[in-house]
Amino acid sequence: MAQMVDPAEGMTGRADYTAIATCVVDLATKRYHVHDIFKDRVETTEQPEIVTREYQKWAGPNFYKVGIETIFYQADLFKHLVKEGVVPLKEIPRRAGTGTAGMSKYMRLLGLAGRYTRPGGTQVLHPGMLVDGIWVPDYGNNPWLQDYEDELCSIGYVDGKEKHAHDDMGDAVASCIDMLSIFIIAQSSGNAPTYSPFVFNFS
Repeated sequence: MAQMVDPAEGMTGRADYTAIATCVVDLATKRYHVHDIFKDRVETTEQPEIVTREYQKWAGPNFYKVGIETIFYQADLFKHLVKEGVVPLKEIPRRAGTGTAGMSKYMRLLGLAGRYTRPGGTQVLHPGMLVDGIWVPDYGNNPWLQDYEDELCSIGYVDGKEKHAHDDMGDAVASCIDMLSIFIIAQSSGNAPTYSPFVFNFS
């Protein structure tokens, strides 16, 4: 299990949202389960408290890391979390703009879309259950789920430029899954930490 934080600045109606995605990987099937998502507009000074609260909801011996991009990881606002080890933060490198060290936000979201639509079945699962061969989402116990699915359906690019209003949850999920996929690669090479994400049975 891991989390990814996509912080935002500003409280206006046009501002982005702060999103925190919690995902789980099934090490046997390499499938990812979107477990929980926090999304809200919050004051910048409140973000460390929110990050701590969301981590503590799922903290345990099998929790991996909470990813956060460099500009926030190094900010004074989060330094006490890093120094005191309150939250197991992992720095996610970002280049200028919206890119990671090797991938733009556009490519991250494109990669997420590929995981949903890969041949042989989706690689990303949402809370729900099979009923007569049809997947029924569990919106009742997961109030964030409908909003997340609506956001995914709204995401669109033309010539690499955003044509949608928000993608905060999608970007947080994409980055969280990327972080877990790197964990899997490290584990297979013998370089993974001694702890590992929860192993869920999705069958």
